[in-house]
Amino acid sequence: MLSHQKFNSLTARIQNSLLGRKILAAIIMKRNSDDLGTVVSIGTGNRCVKGEELSLHGETVNDCHAEIISRRGFIR
Repeated sequence: MLSHQKFNSLTARIQNSLLGRKILAAIIMKRNSDDLGTVVSIGTGNRCVKGEELSLHGETVNDCHAEIISRRGFIR
């Protein structure tokens, strides 16, 4: 629930351009057992980049699993 709410609030103005996205992953921090949590990192993507969208010039993240993107954001 938290990940979808955060994603929708972040993308409310650009939702149409994200219709092709399939996967959403988030890292949620909870301070105690009663805490609902806070989204500290979120990522979206698809399982693989199609051949015509691959880039050898660094214009596309070729490994676009949502879990990887969320983890990279969390580490940063």
